[in-house]
Amino acid sequence: MHRLFPLAKKALHSSRLYSRLYSSAPPPFEYKPDFHQVLQTAQPVVNPFKFRWKAVKIGVFVLGSVSSLSAFYVIVSHKLDEKRLKETLVKGTCPSIHTTDSEYIHRPSVESQFERMVTPSVNPASYFVVVGEQGTGKSTMMKAACSKVGSGVIYVNVPEDVQDFGESFADSIGFNFRASNSLLGYLHTLVYGEENEQEKERNWKLPYRKFKKLAIWYREKYGTAPVLVIDNTNFLAMHAEYILEVLQLGAKGAIDENLFVTVFVTSDGFALTQMEKRSAFSRGKLYRVGDLDDVQIKEFLSKRKIEPSIQDQVRDLVGGRVLLLSKVCEELNAGIPFEIVKSDQMKDVERRKKRAVKPHNEYIYNAVCRVATSQHVFEAEECQGAKAMTEEEFFKLEMLLDSLVIENILSKVDGGYTFHSNVERAYVLKECERGSF
Repeated sequence: MHRLFPLAKKALHSSRLYSRLYSSAPPPFEYKPDFHQVLQTAQPVVNPFKFRWKAVKIGVFVLGSVSSLSAFYVIVSHKLDEKRLKETLVKGTCPSIHTTDSEYIHRPSVESQFERMVTPSVNPASYFVVVGEQGTGKSTMMKAACSKVGSGVIYVNVPEDVQDFGESFADSIGFNFRASNSLLGYLHTLVYGEENEQEKERNWKLPYRKFKKLAIWYREKYGTAPVLVIDNTNFLAMHAEYILEVLQLGAKGAIDENLFVTVFVTSDGFALTQMEKRSAFSRGKLYRVGDLDDVQIKEFLSKRKIEPSIQDQVRDLVGGRVLLLSKVCEELNAGIPFEIVKSDQMKDVERRKKRAVKPHNEYIYNAVCRVATSQHVFEAEECQGAKAMTEEEFFKLEMLLDSLVIENILSKVDGGYTFHSNVERAYVLKECERGSF
């Protein structure tokens, strides 16, 4: 047994050697890569903080560039706007007149007064309130005076919708509501349009404040006070009394500071009543514009080729009111007989009277007409007659008088009332002849 063990061990060893020599399988071994190869094939380690810092630096650079461009835009835009506004004031805003010289009736005394009002002066003593009935030609003559003087005169027309007053004021001086304080704001306005139309309605003070600053510059440069003309002030009195009050206080302050002169142009009625009751009227000067006289009426009718045979009838019908004369002349030149023109004028007064006079106050209207036809200007107390009115009746009288003023049958002048024109007087006189009251 012991002899067999060495033989078996030797045979086993021989079989293992044989298998190694003739076997196709490679001998097992453990792969150990080289150290330099490991470095070459290893993936780089990502550092997130490094990339975030680069993004921060790029963002700071972009924001700095935008801020610099925005600041540059604001500076350049501001300088260009200031230059344009100053050029507008120096040149003056001269509105166009839609009347040919052949139809225009010159009134030398009134025109010279208007030119004196709107001419920039060294030491202005007061602001002006120009009052005249609708159709007297005050606005046309004021526009002509502004056009003639030119430099240093800003003309602002109050629209019937007073909410557009801010836009009208801005257009007169060249003020831009869209001016933005940054480049991004400007781009936003281009893309999305105006920020808010109501802002322009409320911010009529923005162009007004800008005009004050321009007036200071103009005063320092040229040594005279510029002029601000505000036409159709009566619309402010009817719908925006607060704005008229601010403008009147500003007009007084401008005279006190020797800064600029304000010229208010308005029709008779609420505007004058409101302005006279304020203390700021102490620095105001009133100027009234009346109708054409007989010589001017003849010239007016002759220029419009009205037959001399009916010129006196036209004068008796409408008087010297320029607007009414123009309407009548237009109808006569169209071939309409004078009697029909007269009848149409009476019917128009009749329509306006029915809107103001109701059955419950007709007896008060009759009392008003009796007083109005007996004198040129009358006061409300004179309509009471021999028997004094009760407090309720007198309140109805005042309400009726206001309604007649609104319907342009009566006008308020010098603390009293008078007929709006010859047409209304002729209508009431015709009612008296029929015995209506």
